[in-house]
Formats: sequence, C-alpha cells, structure tokens
Amino acid sequence: MIDIRSPLERDLDGLFACLRGYHLHLLGDEPLADSDYPEDALLTVRNRIAEIRLDTNSFVAVDGDEVLGFCCWDWHDREQRAAKTVIITVARAARERGVGRLLQEARMQRMWDDGAASIHTWSADPASIAWYERHFGYRRIGETPIRHALHRFRWRDRVWWGLHRGTFGYDTLQHLVVERG
Repeated sequence: MIDIRSPLERDLDGLFACLRGYHLHLLGDEPLADSDYPEDALLTVRNRIAEIRLDTNSFVAVDGDEVLGFCCWDWHDREQRAAKTVIITVARAARERGVGRLLQEARMQRMWDDGAASIHTWSADPASIAWYERHFGYRRIGETPIRHALHRFRWRDRVWWGLHRGTFGYDTLQHLVVERG
C-alpha cells in the first residue's frame, strides 16, 4: 500500500537514494561536484540556491518502510501567489506504479491549500512535459537554458548540499504553468 506523507527522519536515507537516481549529487566527500561530467568540465550554475525544507513543503511516497519517491515545492513569487515545483523523483523499482502521480496530486493540493493562484514547473524531458500537460492541465509559457542548480536540504538543524543539472541531452527547460480553476 502506497502512502503519501511528510518525510520522517527515518526516511532520509531512502529519500536521498531517490534523489541520486534523479542525478542529484550530494556534495561532501566526493572529488567531483557532478560525477556525470569529466573532471575538466566547466559547469554553469544558477546563482540562486534552491532551499528545501525536508520537514515542510515536502512529501515522500512509502510502502511500509521503503521510500518509493520524493517531491517538494516552494514559492516562485509569494506576492503573486505563484508556487513552483522543485523536485519530483521516483525510485526506478517503483516506476509504473502511479507513485509520481500520487506525489504530484498531494503536492498540488498543498500548494492550492496554501493559497497558490498558479503553479509553475520546468522540465526538459518531453515525456514529463506531456505528463504535466495531460494529467494536470499545465501549459507551456516559455523556455530557459539549463544550468546546474545548488540545492540546500534542511532537516531541523542538519544541512546537506546537492548539485543537479537535469535531463541529459537537452539544453533548455520548458516553463509550464497551471492556474487554479
């Protein structure tokens, strides 16, 4: 039985395992910032840090004690009541079980409940873009170059840093939006 809920401390290892499958590299003891690139590669990084509070604005999908997926969100422009998706990822072994859809539904409901008038997302993957459009009513409104992004994950007094680029083989992200309706 798949349960969607806020993360618990016991979920953190499984949550970060899901993120590694999303090409998010935790920074720490590794000699490279992004091991998907050669050592002499030049990385372009956005100057804005994605702040992720694991104890708020985040969800995990679990089956018993196994973390199947993770998602989170933040405000794109709080004054305009524009929310944004930040990350959604499902463990490879759990794909095709509807985990992503359950996570997205929970995340969107929370954003609407917290007062969002619109929800923004960005993706380079054509299958993901079609999924957002088909299942959730998103529409494309523009594109932006892909850059690496620094992520700061917080759990109470603990902090982890990660670096993520996104889908390989693409140079631009499609910007999608859905309005409350």
